Amino acid sequence: MTNEEIKIARALVACGRWRWMPGMRAVGRKGYPAAWFRVEVPLQKLGGIWRDAVPDITDPATLGCILQLVRDAHGDPSLSVTAGHAKDRRIQWEIEHPHPDNLPEVLWTYFDTEAEALLRALQAAPEVQVDA
Repeated sequence: MTNEEIKIARALVACGRWRWMPGMRAVGRKGYPAAWFRVEVPLQKLGGIWRDAVPDITDPATLGCILQLVRDAHGDPSLSVTAGHAKDRRIQWEIEHPHPDNLPEVLWTYFDTEAEALLRALQAAPEVQVDA
């Protein structure tokens, strides 16, 4: 992954609504050459040599899991991530949900990557309420 992708991946893990889901690909090991593995069980955090690992946001399965985290965090199973074209013909990503008039309502827009759009939507989610 690029430095920008690693930055986005670290920001995802720092979100209060983050959790590792089965099927996600984790990348990086503390003190060892870069490596990856698939997460097999739901986890809040990774431990041991994997504690510094980040999600591989270039992996389609991981992006699908992150989309599910966004849907769960907002309580909206209809949220989707789509690509559109800006005036300069670059691809711009946005998060939207269906509207009764069949025109999607755009919630977050103008991101350079799908992963960045998902990050911003997860960051915008209400914090988890913890009972004392």
